[in-house]
Amino acid sequence: MNSFSNDLKEFADTRSGDVALIESRNAQQWTWRELDRLVDLTGGWLRANNILAGQSIVAALPNAVETFVLFLACIRFGNLMAPVAPQSTPRELHHWLDMVRPSALVIEAGKKFEISSSVNLLQVQIDARFDWCRNCNSNLAVESSGFLCIPTSGTTGTPKPLVHEGEHLWESGKRFIDFHSEAIGGRYLNNLPMSYLGGMFNLGLLPLSSGGSTVITNEFSGKSFFNYWRDIERFQIDVLWLVPTIIRGLLAVADRTPEADRIALSEKVRFGFLGTAPIDLETKRRFENTFKIRLLENFGLSETTFVTSERHGDDQGRSEGSVGAKLPYTDLELRAVFNEENSSEEVLEVYARTPFMAKGYLQPDGTILDPRDKDGYLATGDIGSWDDAGNLVLTGRSRDVIKKGGLLVSLREIEIVAEGHPSIVEAAAVPVSHDFYGESAVLFVLLQDPKAECKENILEDIESYLAANLSRHKLPESVAELPELPKTSSGKIRKSELAKEFL
Repeated sequence: MNSFSNDLKEFADTRSGDVALIESRNAQQWTWRELDRLVDLTGGWLRANNILAGQSIVAALPNAVETFVLFLACIRFGNLMAPVAPQSTPRELHHWLDMVRPSALVIEAGKKFEISSSVNLLQVQIDARFDWCRNCNSNLAVESSGFLCIPTSGTTGTPKPLVHEGEHLWESGKRFIDFHSEAIGGRYLNNLPMSYLGGMFNLGLLPLSSGGSTVITNEFSGKSFFNYWRDIERFQIDVLWLVPTIIRGLLAVADRTPEADRIALSEKVRFGFLGTAPIDLETKRRFENTFKIRLLENFGLSETTFVTSERHGDDQGRSEGSVGAKLPYTDLELRAVFNEENSSEEVLEVYARTPFMAKGYLQPDGTILDPRDKDGYLATGDIGSWDDAGNLVLTGRSRDVIKKGGLLVSLREIEIVAEGHPSIVEAAAVPVSHDFYGESAVLFVLLQDPKAECKENILEDIESYLAANLSRHKLPESVAELPELPKTSSGKIRKSELAKEFL
């Protein structure tokens, strides 16, 4: 069964003239019928390039309609798509290719990638014309659901390929919108990275699953804040999907939008979803008061999709760190765990179970490792509690992972890369708060020669080395040298002590 394909066909029949997909760069639009046809043609292109059902592709493509339609074709015709940021370093791209072992690497025509792999290279033109698949066979048999494979940061120091069944993501979107019926048929601005779940699911599948539409644009950056409301008005966006970084950026330039214009916009926008990273209650309320748009915060992981959400009318139950009540189709448990740095301190970790859980982590031998326990629960790594209103309240994390601008960053990966520099004996990446990204990191290093002269030159060389081996969003805010790193009796670095004494 492929309910995604069936639903897409049904929308093509019952909403044939309604707009489903828009490309912001040239305002090109596709109706449901046209989108259905485009997905079939793209499936034909996969088969014409010998990508058979059950095989995988890695797509190093930007946020674009081509990227999203390629994903939809993979769901319909039984392929696995593993997107990767086109600005990835050669080290990151090679790691992804080694883990996924695809039948082909799909890149934007005219772009060059430094790869030594013998993988088949396919190019597509990013111009919203789809000439590259226009003459392909569109009468393929629908296969069982394909898959999305996205990077998620773990404690091992290297991104792990997480495999989601496309069918489950589609059904998860439908159930989430059923819970938020006021969002049915909404139009969203897709400005989150398509190399992560945010761009493919939150702002891709989820809007379509309710018969709505999505406008695909460049992933957000510092420059995009100045054009954000213009795009909202231009494309008649009526449901926002925001992350803390976007909220802080919009508040920083709020005085550039006259109050009368903000009020006019608020009358056209139904509300905004908020998620992917922690945000303080004061900032949420300031945004709502400034733009007159209600925010509904949710919580989930790349492995689980959404497990909690606020609803309209929940204002009185809000508290610092609260992320709403559990969704009716999920199960949550709080289980006692011990603080790694203080074995006498007990905290409660959130465990989640949902029918839309990812299949697991793709292993080098092609098998998939299921991270759930025997009862089907996943340890989220988040520390939490329940408040009196029944909302989940998050108070921290038990793992070395941060969310920088909504993107997961493994602190261990930063450390491993840093320790590859010949001047470094040991490194510790410590999380810090950040006014723009919400969270970031500072790197402390122990040098091979603590008495070396010209340490400034060494630290500059280390920063250059990191820039060459890590994507930009993973880079630490600064690198600091210490004569020693504080440790527990078992040899673990006391990061809380580093943060307390030096930050």
